[in-house]
Amino acid sequence: MKKRGKRYGTLAGLGIIIILVIGVLSISKDLSVTRIKAFWERLTEKKVVNIPLNKDTLYISSPVTSIDGKLTAINGNTITVTHHYVLSASVGDIPQDQKSKDVSFQFSVTPQTKIFRPPTFIPYLFKKEQDTSDQILQQNELKTGQFVMVQTNGDLQVTQSIPYQATSIQVTRIANNITGSITSVSGNTLTVTAPLPPFPASFPPQPPTLPQTYTVHLTPDTEISQREYNEGAPHQLNISSFTKGAPVAVYTAQDTGIEHTITALLITVFDRRPVPSISPAYGAPSADSQTP
Repeated sequence: MKKRGKRYGTLAGLGIIIILVIGVLSISKDLSVTRIKAFWERLTEKKVVNIPLNKDTLYISSPVTSIDGKLTAINGNTITVTHHYVLSASVGDIPQDQKSKDVSFQFSVTPQTKIFRPPTFIPYLFKKEQDTSDQILQQNELKTGQFVMVQTNGDLQVTQSIPYQATSIQVTRIANNITGSITSVSGNTLTVTAPLPPFPASFPPQPPTLPQTYTVHLTPDTEISQREYNEGAPHQLNISSFTKGAPVAVYTAQDTGIEHTITALLITVFDRRPVPSISPAYGAPSADSQTP
């Protein structure tokens, strides 16, 4: 009897062990399934990412990767470009003094940043060939006051990366010409009084200015030409043709919006002869035939 009881006790113990093992295996299986399910949910869940927007996003209403404006500051390898924004008339409920704003952006300039100036078109009357390639510039040729267009690898609506990295900087002239009158002639140098050229709309508003005085240097390559008022054949002139008060247009490779000492590539002298009167329409009385 003792042997039989001992056998039953052993069997009962084995049964308990088996039940415990099965329970542990079941729990482990449930945990594995739970872990896999949780991992999949984390992998596929839609996360809401809070991206910090530019505080002036009201004016930057869509993703922007390039900007043009005035180069307002240079601090080592970081430049600041200011763009003048004007809200459209369709944007309502905005105070009048907030309808426009100058917004500044900072860009880092790296050795990989392409800095260039596009080719200059000069309306020569005699020279036919012009260089149509971009002029590659060095970083030290960037100057405050220049009109630039910056291409970047980031969205200017987003403030995650400031300063933004500039991939290219195009130095664009505000203008490359002036139209005015000669105030003095001295050797190969002219003094010309002319108004400042109009600034781009993206430029911060400029205060009204009086006509400016430009010092214009001539070189042996400067073309001096004139076309008759009736669009006849053009003819070349020389520096002896200049007289005080003569109206001229001066073209240069420089930016006449910010530089007042320039080298002339072309000087066009305007024909000051009066434009002939226009004949009256057929059948209409002439001015001389009309009586008071």
